[in-house]
Amino acid sequence: MKKIEVSVLIAFIFSIVLSNLLIFFEKYDKLKDSVIRVHILANSNSKEDQLLKYKIKDDVSSKISVLLKNTRNKDQAKKIILDNIDYLKTLTRSKIKKNGYDYNIDIRLTKSYFTTRKYDGFVLPAGNYDAIKIIIGEGKGANWWCVAFPPMCSPVYNNNEKNKEILGSEQLEMITKPCNYKFAIIEFIENIINHNNK
Repeated sequence: MKKIEVSVLIAFIFSIVLSNLLIFFEKYDKLKDSVIRVHILANSNSKEDQLLKYKIKDDVSSKISVLLKNTRNKDQAKKIILDNIDYLKTLTRSKIKKNGYDYNIDIRLTKSYFTTRKYDGFVLPAGNYDAIKIIIGEGKGANWWCVAFPPMCSPVYNNNEKNKEILGSEQLEMITKPCNYKFAIIEFIENIINHNNK
């Protein structure tokens, strides 16, 4: 094969790969704009603080799922979350006290960076997402995260038909049948962006 033919073939393959990646990035942006994560930071890595984190996670994630179960779009979900921040703080403070601790609690809706995370049945790519951030005490321990909206972390409320309606079939397929090399490219790019924004 002549050099010019090889060059044309390489250019053609590169354009197909690039086009495919651009379509994927478009879906990825749409996915990030449709999701609200939940992020719980434990006071420390002690066994007791980690156990407390999981107790709070069980209560808070189930309450958030109940609050958002009939929500059909992210704007609605954000309003419900903001309207219930004080309720979630009261619930969390009560759980902390019942377990014999006196930690401060901070709950807010914010932007947070997440690495690529695998959950039970789906994978979310790295990136900056809207998130309900729950900081217990010092917030220096290992953390837990999942998806508040659509409520994908509660088996009771996780519904693929509803998730398809909220996220769209292409975005739902993207996270339930992930392409590892594309997710790795996203994580690489997002890490560079996140590092430069610090």
